[in-house]
Amino acid sequence: MAWLRGNSAEHQIVATLAAKNVTKHLGITVGEPCLVLKRKTQNELGYVTWAKLWYAGANHRLIATFTPKG
Repeated sequence: MAWLRGNSAEHQIVATLAAKNVTKHLGITVGEPCLVLKRKTQNELGYVTWAKLWYAGANHRLIATFTPKG
């Protein structure tokens, strides 16, 4: 990710229940499980991007794989 050099990025992933304001967009009902990804990137001048992304929990899963180098 060449664009990220000199910058930093943070992802927060939260498990929560769907609120009324997102259910229509996700095609689910109030109270169904969701994953919410909060992402921000910044450089030396401040924040470059900020996003809050909602995903229906029944349709997504979080998988992380790490491979150490060296």
